[in-house]
Amino acid sequence: PLYFAYSGLNTDIGLLNSPIAWSGVVLVIGGAIISKVSSALLAARTVGLNWRESFAVGVLMNTKGLVELIVLNIGLQNEVIDGSVFTIMVLMALVTTFMTTPLVKFIYPHKYQSRHKKDDVDIVRATSSTDITLADLSTNIHILICIPPTPVVVPLLLNFVQMLSGYTKKTYQKLLLTTAQMIEVTDRYSSVLMATNPIPDEAFEPIIEGFGRLNGVKFSNQKVISTPEHFPEDLMEVVATEHIDALFYPWQISHESNDVTAQFLFESIKVCPCTTAILVNPGISGILNLSEAKILIPYFGGPNDREAVELGLSFGILSCVVRFKPINPQNTEEEDEKFSQHLSRLSDEQDPGLIYSVREFNDESDDPITAIKEELKHNQFSLIVTGRSETLEYTEYATDIERALGKVAAGLLVENIRLELLVVNRGQNSAKFFCLEDLEDDKQS
Repeated sequence: PLYFAYSGLNTDIGLLNSPIAWSGVVLVIGGAIISKVSSALLAARTVGLNWRESFAVGVLMNTKGLVELIVLNIGLQNEVIDGSVFTIMVLMALVTTFMTTPLVKFIYPHKYQSRHKKDDVDIVRATSSTDITLADLSTNIHILICIPPTPVVVPLLLNFVQMLSGYTKKTYQKLLLTTAQMIEVTDRYSSVLMATNPIPDEAFEPIIEGFGRLNGVKFSNQKVISTPEHFPEDLMEVVATEHIDALFYPWQISHESNDVTAQFLFESIKVCPCTTAILVNPGISGILNLSEAKILIPYFGGPNDREAVELGLSFGILSCVVRFKPINPQNTEEEDEKFSQHLSRLSDEQDPGLIYSVREFNDESDDPITAIKEELKHNQFSLIVTGRSETLEYTEYATDIERALGKVAAGLLVENIRLELLVVNRGQNSAKFFCLEDLEDDKQS
C-alpha cells in the first residue's frame, strides 16, 4: 500500500494540460489493451479454449499492477521518462485494471460458468490392484463406503468392515467393498489439479485392503472429486456405474458442518436408488468389541424400519429387535404384520443372533424417543440401528438434520444418546441383503 501511495504522489495530472497530451493518453491505453488482449486471446485459442473463454483470458491478462509501477518509478528516478509520461502510464494502469471486473462479468457471466462447470470438475476414479469385475457384481453384494472430506479414523473403518463381513457368515454371497474418497474442490483449476494429483497420506488403502482379505472382503478404492453442490449427483453416478447395492456414509456431527452435510445427505437420499445407511458419530462409544457388542433395533413399522432390521441382522452381532406395535391396528401395514411374524418365528427357533420382543405403542400419543430411552435403561447396547422416519421430511418446520435422518434419529441426537446411530433408508431398488423368509428356509433345510 505504501508503494502505491508513493506512486500516487509522483503522479501529476496537471502535466496533461494540452490536447496532444490527452491524445497520448488515449493512444497508450488503446495500444495497451489491443496488444495484450489480442496476444492472450490468440494464445488461449491455440490451446483449445473457445472464443468466449479466450476473450475472458485476454481481459484478465490485461490488468496492470505492481510490476509496471516499479518499472515506472525506476525510470522516473533515473530520468529515463519525464513526469508526463509517468502520469500517462499510471492512468493506463488504472483504466485497464478497473475495466477488468465488469468486462469479464459481461463476457463470461455466471450462468455460462455454471453451464460448463461439470466439464471442469468431474469424477476421478482410482481403482486399487484388487479390481472388482462384472462377474463379481452379478453374484455378490456390492457396498460403497464414503470417506468424507473430514478426517475418518482408520480403526473405525476397519471395525465397520468387520461388522459387514458378518454378512458372509449368514449367506453364500461374498462382500464387495468399495471406498469412495470425497475430495472437495472449488471452481479454480488449481484446486482441481491439486486434488487430482496423488495424495501422499493415503496409508489407509493398503490397511483396509489387507484387512478385507483376512475377512473375505474384496476391496477397491475410488476418488470422487467435485464441488460441494455437485457431490450428490456425482456420488449417484458412482452408485449407478458400479452397481452399488448399499451406500454407507459416516457422519461425525459438528457445529461447523451440520447444515452442509445434512443438506448433502438429504439431496442424496432423495435420488439414491439403493439402500442408504448413515453412520452418525462413528467412534463415540469407542472401538466395538464385536464378540460382546449388542445392537438395538427399534422397529415401529414401514419399509425403512424393515430394511434396518434386515441390515442389522446381517452384521452377525447379537441384535435386540423391539417391535413397537401400534395399539390401533388400522395403521399397521400388512407387510409389517408378515415381517413381525417372521421375526417371531426366528426368535422361537432360538436364533443365537436375535432377541425379539414386542411393546405396545400408541403412535398418536406416545413419544418414540421416550420408548427407546426406556429400552436403553434395561440393557447396554453398542449401536442403534433405526429406519429413517419420513414424518417431517417435507414440512417447513423440520430442521436439516430431521430431513436427513428422520424424526426418530434426530430426536435421539437431541437427547445426547452416547451411542453410534446407523440410520437406514430403503431406496427405489431393494438391496440384496438376505430376506427373513430365505433365512427361515435355510434353517428348515
